[in-house]
Amino acid sequence: MRNLKRLLGSGTAVSIGLVSLLLGSMAAQGVSAPLALVFASAAVFSYVVLASGRLVLRIAHASDLPRVAAWPLGVTVTGVALLVLVAGFSVTAALAFALWAAAITALDIATARLRKRDPAPGGADLIGLALCCALVAAWCKDLAAVPTILARTGQFPAWTDYFLHAGVISQFGDPRAIGRGAIWLADTPWFLYHYASYTLPAVFAWPLDQPGLPLATSIWVPVGILCLAGATYTLGATLAGTAGGVAALAALLLMPDASNYGLRNGFFSFHWSLLAIPATGYALGAALLAIVFLHRWIQTRSPSAFAISAALAIATALFRAHVFILLFPAWLAIVAMASHTVQRRRILFLFLTGAFAIGAVLALRFVPYLPAEISWVFDEGRALERFLYFAHRGQEPTAYQGLYQRIGSAYGETAATAAGVLLVYLACLGLFVVLYPLALALLRRRLQLAGVDGFPLALLVAYAFVLLVAPIPAHHDASDFTQRPFVLLYAVVAAWTAASLVRWLSEQGRHGKRLWQTLLVGTAMALPFLWTSAAEMARPKFYWSRPFATHAVAADLLAAADFLRSRARPGDTVAAWPLPTRDVGVDAPTELVALTAVPAYLARFWIHEALGGANRIAAVDRYRALGEVARAKDPQSALQKMRDLRVRWYVVTSRGEPAWDPQRSRPTWARGAVAIYDSTTLP
Repeated sequence: MRNLKRLLGSGTAVSIGLVSLLLGSMAAQGVSAPLALVFASAAVFSYVVLASGRLVLRIAHASDLPRVAAWPLGVTVTGVALLVLVAGFSVTAALAFALWAAAITALDIATARLRKRDPAPGGADLIGLALCCALVAAWCKDLAAVPTILARTGQFPAWTDYFLHAGVISQFGDPRAIGRGAIWLADTPWFLYHYASYTLPAVFAWPLDQPGLPLATSIWVPVGILCLAGATYTLGATLAGTAGGVAALAALLLMPDASNYGLRNGFFSFHWSLLAIPATGYALGAALLAIVFLHRWIQTRSPSAFAISAALAIATALFRAHVFILLFPAWLAIVAMASHTVQRRRILFLFLTGAFAIGAVLALRFVPYLPAEISWVFDEGRALERFLYFAHRGQEPTAYQGLYQRIGSAYGETAATAAGVLLVYLACLGLFVVLYPLALALLRRRLQLAGVDGFPLALLVAYAFVLLVAPIPAHHDASDFTQRPFVLLYAVVAAWTAASLVRWLSEQGRHGKRLWQTLLVGTAMALPFLWTSAAEMARPKFYWSRPFATHAVAADLLAAADFLRSRARPGDTVAAWPLPTRDVGVDAPTELVALTAVPAYLARFWIHEALGGANRIAAVDRYRALGEVARAKDPQSALQKMRDLRVRWYVVTSRGEPAWDPQRSRPTWARGAVAIYDSTTLP
């Protein structure tokens, strides 16, 4: 027993060991690197991230928070720091991480004496971290193995956007892509995007020598979901002790989301969103911790707690802008209600709030008149009506098929819009539509709506405001700013409801310390169920998901990618032909970028054309130039054009191409329908 206490007492070593075991075991399933190197890289990464989080906790005088809070804090500050270093100095994420690690290690050693004053970690904290790791493993194990399945069968049984994410990861991490700008439109500036989470898996690109795709599925996802799990446990424990932390975790990562019952609208599946859009976990982790530190500020009026809460809230924009646009108005509302200055000037505050809301609605009318540098982000008008139509009539099968249409036919467009918004809340919250009001009723005498208890209510109102004013972006997806933020609403309402019910049970005085053990045992008993059913719970259920839920890559193209990656060097560019101009989701150059990390001369033409501006001009010019290469009269003139375009690798993916070498007598590599031409090797 003494040895166990000593082991638990060395909480830092145990924390690093647990996280390293999780990340190493997930990475080992997808990357093709030696196991010793995989686990060593995971251990170094885990130490630096956890040490970063501990330093933030010490700065905020918040070392009493659960030890697992160090992980989401460390992920957030490390991701932002790496983004600044990579963007500012055009270095690989691995080199940026080495600089960051040196600074963090020095600070960790320098503050070693201060750590002795911190509260010793209890067994409950470490058990909470172990529970987080177990839940993350259950959710990520299938996805982590996808690259191995792809290499063996040519099938990619995951959301096809991972091919896009893989390119961005390589853009930050692979020496072949560093300093080349946007990886799908080489040597042009980066797109305006929330990049911070991509820098973290990019750290592994150099030591493991991996392209972006295995890093995306086997490292990016578990790091982010562990970030969410740690923040969820911390929020639950802040509200209702260790039992609240376990309950919040169970509500969010163990209980099926609303797409599995009730209205059964798969478009509002929290778990599908978490796996299909992995940056969500990173942003939610930062957002939930922003709420935790906001609670500390309200309780203690600590300037450091407020500063860290504000920094975390703002940082969500760098991880997932869709989460930020819902979080920040709610965060400002709670800050305002808790501010003594606002409380003394409530009428003025209400007037300014109303003026801001009206101004935001009116601003939509001026979107078409914005400067070209800004207006490309938006389409025209608000997204609400188009989004409601798509959300309620384009997601079959659901349990309320045709209801939205019948309401519109019977009562008119205004009634349909109002009903559609209510159906959105029902579809995304599910059972919590009942449990949340129940928790409010049970705690009605103990609620502090000017504090963190008011945050779910603020989010409910803020989401309605977002639905009302959200514009349609340039790529014409009306669900972009309307559906994507719902994950924050679900996460906060679920965690707060579960923790609040635990708080109410604890206050009854009949459960005592046994409540935590009971919840822990119940969660542990449910883990085998999650282990076998997580994939089904998160499966996309709407009919249009079929082309995106699995993707086949031709065996010839996989072999070509292996050849390219082994031969490509920094400064090389790849071009592929034929190149589709309509939206096909993933084209051949996108696949090659994900599998090789070599920047593409042009990939995904249609998205550049939709975005407009300089990107559209560059894409159109490059498409025309590639067409000239394809129409060249002979190999010499074609290769000369490639050299003029600074394209080294020219990949054709169709039999009979290229027209200037129909017998394929000049390629550097060829197999089946695919041939590769190297412009540097032929005269």
